[in-house]
Amino acid sequence: SSVFCTVVQFFGVIIIAQPCKVKRSGVILSYFSERLLLLRQENSLSQKACAQKLQISPRAYAYYEAGEREPQLSTLIRMADFYGVSIDYLAGRTDTP
Repeated sequence: SSVFCTVVQFFGVIIIAQPCKVKRSGVILSYFSERLLLLRQENSLSQKACAQKLQISPRAYAYYEAGEREPQLSTLIRMADFYGVSIDYLAGRTDTP
């Protein structure tokens, strides 16, 4: 089932309602994190390889997949370009890549 997560960014004071999925373990994982993981797995890539291609640290990539952090817009654009999908697809706003 879907719920909405509220994300607050400091130093810009932006509040974003983002669609999320509830996992069996009770952990809420955003569509972004879930899709990032699926895209990486579909392409048979490691987190380290993706991080290198995206010019970010492997730890940052792992945080994005785990839903512990959200990328900056410039990183989000690089991710969409790298995987050949739209930003709206990554964010869960559409099911069309």
